[in-house]
Amino acid sequence: MTLSIGMAHHTQLPIYRAAYSLLDAITDLARNMPRDFKTSIGTKLRDEAVEITTLVFRANVAREKAPHIEGLIERGVDFVGQVIKPHRRHTRRRTVAEAIRRTAEAAPEDLLATANSYFGLLGQATRSHHDRALLGNTVRDRGHSVNYALTKTYRRAS
Repeated sequence: MTLSIGMAHHTQLPIYRAAYSLLDAITDLARNMPRDFKTSIGTKLRDEAVEITTLVFRANVAREKAPHIEGLIERGVDFVGQVIKPHRRHTRRRTVAEAIRRTAEAAPEDLLATANSYFGLLGQATRSHHDRALLGNTVRDRGHSVNYALTKTYRRAS
């Protein structure tokens, strides 16, 4: 007797396709690396990509998916400038620095859109108040107002 539980084949899952594409890109990258880096960095990158792809496959076929998914999460999934770990998300320092730099250098007509976009990105992280305060100070230095929750920029008073 065959039990069908409606599970998708692992190669059809978007996360598997993304992991496999990553593995393919890393393989091409490692192939073209200088010899000094090919065995050290290239091998580590390739092994990590294989492990991620394997964990996605194992999570799909296992009855208990949690251990495999936790294995992926413990690595820290870096997604759009944020590192997502169990029970917390934080914005990468480089992303915060880039947000502040771009807001400081934005043309006056683009400042609202730029700042509000970065407030939205920073607001997705847990405990992001300090990062949003740094961005808010940059916006205020440009003569604009920021709301109390540090989530929105307002136009300059005329």
